Amino acid sequence: MCRHRNMVLLSGTGNAAAIRCPYHLWTYSWDGSLVAAPQTAGLDGFDRSEVCLPRLAVETWQGFVLVNTDLDAEPLAPQLVGLDERLAGLRIDEMVRVGAIEWDQPWNWKTTFENYAESYHHQGVHPDTLQPIFPGERSLPATGGDAPWLALDHESTVEGVEPILVLAVFPLLWPTVVRPDSMVWLRIEPHGPARSTLTTEVFVLPELADDEEVVAGHLEATRAVNAQDEVPNRGVAAGLASRYATTPVLHPLEAGIDHFTRWYLQRMGADA
Repeated sequence: MCRHRNMVLLSGTGNAAAIRCPYHLWTYSWDGSLVAAPQTAGLDGFDRSEVCLPRLAVETWQGFVLVNTDLDAEPLAPQLVGLDERLAGLRIDEMVRVGAIEWDQPWNWKTTFENYAESYHHQGVHPDTLQPIFPGERSLPATGGDAPWLALDHESTVEGVEPILVLAVFPLLWPTVVRPDSMVWLRIEPHGPARSTLTTEVFVLPELADDEEVVAGHLEATRAVNAQDEVPNRGVAAGLASRYATTPVLHPLEAGIDHFTRWYLQRMGADA
């Protein structure tokens, strides 16, 4: 935000040569220093060189730009070596965004995450979409021990269909579905304890980005699968609000949920 009156400086997507506040046109360079402030030359008590945007820790991983407000925090990328091994040969850092679908979700964000952290539900929720190709009972959950990630390996049962990998990095890269030619990143934005927004961001390899049929197919498949997931998400949210709600009994195929819950509780200062 601007150091003048706390106006939010940036929104949406894109790039620019500098960061300019839309309110009073104070302008910052990409190192955070203030390079322009209209009508402030000679202003008593104002020294432009003393004004700077806050410093943040920034790193990249597999094409994602990771930002941390804690300059002393341990870098995240070295903790994701196990995921790097699974992503070897998959060119996700080259993929380009070709579309997105937004879903308003009037429930807690963890309900959405837990749904995508396991494939045990394929047989009940996706009998005509995912289950015939990627049976949930054949999904292989994997975690990095204490590392902040989980993965679900899925071998296809249909000849000619490539396997998929579902991965999640805590707490910022929620479930991401990766195939050799595409990726769907599920971006969850909490707005409070009982509402969130899910945006399914669809990416493909650069050589496929102009193929309208391929892009339309990926978007439609994403829309169909997520529409099916809305049903159990709403049902679980309603059940959790009941006086009869109970502690879940997790199946081994839901090991990713257990891993995330323990990671989350530790960071909230609770016993895992």
